[in-house]
Amino acid sequence: MSARIAGLVSKQVEQLVSNKVEKRDVNRKEKSESTTTPSGERVSISEAARDVAAAKSRVSLLPDVRSERVEELRDAVANGSYDVDSHAVADRLLRETLLDLLL
Repeated sequence: MSARIAGLVSKQVEQLVSNKVEKRDVNRKEKSESTTTPSGERVSISEAARDVAAAKSRVSLLPDVRSERVEELRDAVANGSYDVDSHAVADRLLRETLLDLLL
């Protein structure tokens, strides 16, 4: 069983690293837009920076707490129907730990 888990994790790590390398290569090839400030300084903003700014703007509009989800979980815990998938939790912990180590 542990060999099976190690194989799955290894495959997932390879995919994550491959995706990270591809994104890095794409980011290096991105165009940037330059403007000159009134004081004569030159400012350059990449497409990725504009995308990040737009995403941050959209995320800031979202509520900090998903009240509906909190209420669902609270009810499930109260009536004893809350079930934790221990395999999914372990998988997520391993994946995040490996990513932290790799990046």
